[in-house]
Amino acid sequence: MNDNQSIQPAQVTEESDDGRIAPLSGPIFNPDYLLLLVLLLEGTLVVIALLISCYGFYDPQQPLSKIDFQLLLESLFWGGLATIPLVGYLFFFHFFPVPVLRPLRDVVERDLAPLFKRLKWYECALIALLAGFCEELLFRWALQGGIGAWIGGPEGVVCGLLVSSLLFGLCHWVNKEYAATTFLIGLYFGALMIWSGTFLVPAVSHFLFDWVAIIYIVKWVRPPVPEG
Repeated sequence: MNDNQSIQPAQVTEESDDGRIAPLSGPIFNPDYLLLLVLLLEGTLVVIALLISCYGFYDPQQPLSKIDFQLLLESLFWGGLATIPLVGYLFFFHFFPVPVLRPLRDVVERDLAPLFKRLKWYECALIALLAGFCEELLFRWALQGGIGAWIGGPEGVVCGLLVSSLLFGLCHWVNKEYAATTFLIGLYFGALMIWSGTFLVPAVSHFLFDWVAIIYIVKWVRPPVPEG
């Protein structure tokens, strides 16, 4: 083999019911371009959030100009505490493989694990940081806050929470179980914003949970073993 020839990864396969060997699904994106893809995607979400905020579609109780060091410190504290239940879910997911979570485990093992295995710890942290703050800026600050202010009253709060969480789940569609789980997590983050009065608390929690989840995938999840 000459120096310019690359080694192609082995194809992961499984045996179907009729005895034929079929390829398993590979990574949902090319791992070589994961960081670039995340930067483009999350940057796009920030641009969308800021554009719609120019038309007054955001939480008027949370102007970005009012963010100060004290608010950041408080958000770090409460966002860190709010991450504990999510890490508890991850613990349950790993140690109690209930059948209803099997499709979700398949996504993690077949699609996500091959993506993140190549990452260094600081790359994991960067991806989690971008996802946490960019996605919360759009889905919580702009969409949930904007819908709530547009409708007004308790009905607006509920509608903003439900619609933003539904869009959050749909934008994370890999399969219906993954989207449903993300929808529930979106409800949790939305409730955190309602309780705390700032999107920074769910943003910190989102960032920390994503970081822990990526480290979990890198360290403990094993992708399907290629045959041969």
